[in-house]
Amino acid sequence: MTLATERTCKIVRVYIKRPVTRVIERGLSHDRAIRHCCDPETCSYTARSARAKAHTRQHGAWYDGWDWE
Repeated sequence: MTLATERTCKIVRVYIKRPVTRVIERGLSHDRAIRHCCDPETCSYTARSARAKAHTRQHGAWYDGWDWE
């Protein structure tokens, strides 16, 4: 695949108990999307930051996944 035809990825936040998803970021390389999703701060069960904990209190359990655009 040439650079001009490389597929890009998007990061999607999935809420466990809600039928709502939300696109967090677009236009990422596959490697960058994988690195994002491997970060412990991208899942309510493993995140430790105050911001992530506040998001969990407000929205319930969640995680970030990736998909092709």
